[in-house]
Amino acid sequence: MPLNEEVSEAIVYFPLIFHAHQPVGQFDHVCEKVFQSSYNPLIKELYEHSKVKVCLHYSGFLLEWLEYNHPEHIDMVRSMVKRGQAEILSGGYYEPILAVIPEEDRVDQISLHKTRIKEIFNYDPKGLWLAERVWEPQLPKSLHKAGIEYVLIDDNHIKYLGFKEEETFYPFVTEDQGYPVKIFPINETIRYLTPWKLPEETKDFLSRVKNFEKNRIVVFSSDSEKMGEWPAGDRTTHDICYVSGYDGRPWMSAFLKMIEETPWIIPTTLSEYVAVFNPSSLIYLPTVSYDKLSVWSLPTGAQIGYKKMMEIAEHQEIYFKSLIFWFSKGGFWRNFLTKYSESSNMHNKMLYVRKKILEAEKRGADESLIGTLKRELFKAQCNDVYWHGLFGGVYLRSLRNSVYKHLIFAEREAEKLLQNLSVFKLPRMLELDFNCDFIPEILIEGHNLNVYISPHKGGSVFELDSKKALFNLLNVKTRVKEPYHENVPGLIFDRHSLQAFRIYLLPENSTKTSVMQREYQELGSLSWGDFRIEELKDTKCVLKREEYLKVGQNGTNITFLKSFQIAGTNRQNETLTATFTIENKGPETLKGQLIIETPLVLISELEQTKITNLENNSEIPLKEREESIEQKYKKLSISDPYNNLNIKITATPQSCLLIDKILTTNITDFGREDTYQGLLLVHTFPFNLNPNEKQESRISLTL
Repeated sequence: MPLNEEVSEAIVYFPLIFHAHQPVGQFDHVCEKVFQSSYNPLIKELYEHSKVKVCLHYSGFLLEWLEYNHPEHIDMVRSMVKRGQAEILSGGYYEPILAVIPEEDRVDQISLHKTRIKEIFNYDPKGLWLAERVWEPQLPKSLHKAGIEYVLIDDNHIKYLGFKEEETFYPFVTEDQGYPVKIFPINETIRYLTPWKLPEETKDFLSRVKNFEKNRIVVFSSDSEKMGEWPAGDRTTHDICYVSGYDGRPWMSAFLKMIEETPWIIPTTLSEYVAVFNPSSLIYLPTVSYDKLSVWSLPTGAQIGYKKMMEIAEHQEIYFKSLIFWFSKGGFWRNFLTKYSESSNMHNKMLYVRKKILEAEKRGADESLIGTLKRELFKAQCNDVYWHGLFGGVYLRSLRNSVYKHLIFAEREAEKLLQNLSVFKLPRMLELDFNCDFIPEILIEGHNLNVYISPHKGGSVFELDSKKALFNLLNVKTRVKEPYHENVPGLIFDRHSLQAFRIYLLPENSTKTSVMQREYQELGSLSWGDFRIEELKDTKCVLKREEYLKVGQNGTNITFLKSFQIAGTNRQNETLTATFTIENKGPETLKGQLIIETPLVLISELEQTKITNLENNSEIPLKEREESIEQKYKKLSISDPYNNLNIKITATPQSCLLIDKILTTNITDFGREDTYQGLLLVHTFPFNLNPNEKQESRISLTL
């Protein structure tokens, strides 16, 4: 029925929105599995029910995958667009969180997506799917500049302003600096009914919403993956939607048939609706995302407290109960960038590489090459890996590897452009505020290696890039306590973020178990304290820290020097040498163990990693062992034969080395997942220093 046709009964407009997305770097077999369980059967059902209007969104990576692997799927969607059944929504091409990338990138990513939609479907989208519904007040200007007329958000975004649910059955308008955009609230009630309840329950809810003014709209929105791939007790939503449903009827076909056969439910697209009806009113939204994501962004302790508060409100009759639900929105998405150091490092790396690309563009580098590098940058802005909630997110090593692969490639090629323009020279060393906290980091950039150092965090190395392999060897997830760990025994949590060459002074009787289980008692604060920059010259960085240690009767003072230097005989092979010097400056004899810790990960899985003691050419087995491996060695190699990556590690003097697997534990709807993140290498150098004596140790990594 046309939207402006006269009707004598109350009606409600009911657009269906389906969002399909896979992150950049997703495995091909995963995309295929979800295609068979969700994407393909969903579109087939919608195609068969041609009277039901639908809005579809495909993120750029998935769109490319479908074009290459299942062009028949694209053809079917194209037919739906041509016959007026389907509207295609735009978004950031690689599904970034728009609010946390520069405005120019927001506009470019949306424009890139709109252009591709026009090429594939001959459709010019005016609506936008907002990744994770992360809203910040500055977005309207960017959306307006990108040619976006309307955007989808959650109805909770509006409820947090004090609106009741019945007041969210209309579109609104908001603006920033005079740039307006319309907003459609996604209905929460419908979201929890579908596909978890019979279609008749959705019909019953809509019957209470319809009105005689004929302008109410209830927006149904779902991830396409929810309609086939999600767990549902002892089965999946594929069985619910396309096989047996709850009463022998496949849920999806029954749901669509219910819409077709109910005359007062008017299927529509968003573009059809805005062509007839104006927004309800002007509003200004808070910084917010969807409800669960906002809670997940809270620190662990605050998240546990928030959930307990909501449980009390749910199960007890307390004063202001309704207001607690109304205004308790949890945290702020950007807090993920402080909650997880890995997220922060990737985000800051993205911004840093972006500056190099823009500098090459400013200097007149080839426009097509710059376009290619910006594409690589945009791929690294894909949101999934920057946060964690019900699914893996930042815990997924393959997705973190993908981010670094695209960033390091873009960085390497941008540096080549700048070198050709004679405005850049390698190797070089920089002192700059990499992570935007007003405290400088040290970056040593070689022909093959990048070394990023945090003087103010124990003088440790937080990134070690191989430009040849397009890989960050320190891309290891720190083991932090999550809310779902509360009742899980035997887990190990790291005291500090896992970084290379973090040092500890431990008593001489410390055991390897205490080190690996994080139960050690540290002498002093070398592992996390501030180091002063003593020397920066060429590619050599020297850091210094002085401490008083409570040992013996009188205690003693120490001076500790850490130096890092890149050297190499050619552009393909470079060595990072880290030197550690401890000097006893006090009256007491100083005895103990110098522990030097380095996390390391290669591209392949654990079973493809080969560890060899080069002293006797013996291979060190690790895969089947539960306990740490202990080795005395001078030269070691860790290699990934599959990807032709080899690291040689040399210790001087001979070191006792502990090697252990780094595992993280996630609890999801699929159960417990123990995920291999990398290896933890712990070098031990005993020391026994009389007053005014010093000891030097050295570890070198050659790639």
